[in-house]
Amino acid sequence: MKSLIKWYFRKIKHFGQKRRLISLLVRFEQEILNNPSSSEALVELLAENNFYSEIKRPYYQKLMYFEEKYHSEMIKRYIDFCSK
Repeated sequence: MKSLIKWYFRKIKHFGQKRRLISLLVRFEQEILNNPSSSEALVELLAENNFYSEIKRPYYQKLMYFEEKYHSEMIKRYIDFCSK
């Protein structure tokens, strides 16, 4: 997913489109994190994308519930990254 996002950003020429895409990604992340029944794969994808993109989201604490639920190493690594 990370490479797909980078490819898309390279293709976008208009700044407003980038802003809309980022806004859409943030809303998608919020929907995933606000739903306690979100799948492990989706939550890990979110954490992995932000971890490898070195993006610290202010709402990373919401991932603690999922880390406890799924005992995921990727989610734990992202939480550790954000808390530093």
